[in-house]
Amino acid sequence: MTAEIAGKIFMQIPLGCAFFEMVSENTSHRNEYVLADANEAFLKYLGLDRENAISKNISLLPELTTDAPHWHTFFSQLNQWNHDMPLMVSMESRTFKVTATKLNENSLFTVWDEITDTWQQYENEQKRNESLSRFNDV
Repeated sequence: MTAEIAGKIFMQIPLGCAFFEMVSENTSHRNEYVLADANEAFLKYLGLDRENAISKNISLLPELTTDAPHWHTFFSQLNQWNHDMPLMVSMESRTFKVTATKLNENSLFTVWDEITDTWQQYENEQKRNESLSRFNDV
């Protein structure tokens, strides 16, 4: 596959995809990352504007300040994360399954799959099962 074809797939895939570069290891046990590149789905998921987001430190992106606790929790977990398992990230009323791959010591590639509807169904089933369990205990 040529780089041109891979680039077109990256930009058009309906899953959110983003490359991050670590710019420093922070003493607060959280590394600092720059959004090196992202496809349109990722930018749309997070409400980011390409021009204002690419090459910016993720902790400084103003669009993410409303979700800052979730966003920073996600990045703080990356150091301890078992990359064989996806992370669930909730932002506002949306839930994403995020899979990350370390390309090298300082580069990270992430795939964001919105699973909001599936997650809501899962939570509703849990509530229903809890109600049934309480009913059976009576």
